[in-house]
Amino acid sequence: MRVLIIDPAKREIREERAPHARDQIAEFGRWARATLNGFFCVGGRLPNGDILLVDDEGLLKFPRAPAFRIPSVTTGTLVGTGILVGNDPPEDWTDARSSLEELAPLVAWHEGPVAVPPIQVIAVDHKGSATVTTIPIKSRA
Repeated sequence: MRVLIIDPAKREIREERAPHARDQIAEFGRWARATLNGFFCVGGRLPNGDILLVDDEGLLKFPRAPAFRIPSVTTGTLVGTGILVGNDPPEDWTDARSSLEELAPLVAWHEGPVAVPPIQVIAVDHKGSATVTTIPIKSRA
């Protein structure tokens, strides 16, 4: 399966081959966890249906992990590596529809410390649309 890797540490976007999610789900899971250095979750969805997978524990690696944003897709900064996969409803991940040339201008590399709230909840509906809810932590000072 053709995927696009967003690597903020190297500030590059590259194409890779991954095990097909439908036919080799266990292998895809192992590959994705190794690529992201942890478990993954859906971080957003592009207008063409592509799904952005991100490191579920990226914020726990803060502030060390490099970060990126895709303003047209996410409301916040994404810490760590991203994987872009295609989506063929109802629930089949496929080759990414986006090309490197289409994705590159959408990605903004994050400069400096990541200033994000400590908790973000991402809810994904049955159509794959993601909603991000930010829960601020109140200071006890």
